[in-house]
Amino acid sequence: MRTNTEIPDNRRGIRLNDIMQPNPTTISMGSTTDKAAALMCRNEVGSCIVTQKGIPKGIVTEQDFNCKVMAKNLLPGSVRVEDVMSSPLITVSEDMPVSEAAKKMIAHKVRRLPVTNAEGTVTGIVTVRDLLGVTNEINEIMSELLVINRPDDRFGMCAVCGAMAADLMPIDGNLVCQNCREQERI
Repeated sequence: MRTNTEIPDNRRGIRLNDIMQPNPTTISMGSTTDKAAALMCRNEVGSCIVTQKGIPKGIVTEQDFNCKVMAKNLLPGSVRVEDVMSSPLITVSEDMPVSEAAKKMIAHKVRRLPVTNAEGTVTGIVTVRDLLGVTNEINEIMSELLVINRPDDRFGMCAVCGAMAADLMPIDGNLVCQNCREQERI
């Protein structure tokens, strides 16, 4: 069985750096949740990566605010992001194939993955929505490829009379021979 390291680079699939959202929203560890929420609103995103001296330490999401601040009737200005963030931070590398990132999301039950470069610096973020967008695009392309690469359907058994024929044509989802097609016109 081959592993991804044995597969040539050009055959390992779509990479995260091709689909990630660059420059994700970040906030420093000591900041409060109201500041994080304001940043998220301004940038129209659902999360902030929490950093300490520029190093990513965790992630805080809308769900964290809802469940860990609002549901407990806490004042967002008095709760620090480090108290509600998810940590340790689960990250993926820029050159990771999309399929591996999806498996990592499933394994860790997360909807967002910060993307890091070789130095460990966060360069982007990838979400379930990003992965689904790629999947939908590939599915549409595959459907078109199946249509143009369909094997020759003209030879086989007629769905109406059961005779073998070399001139079958699809009619209402069934392959029908020339005799049966002519009889149906009468």
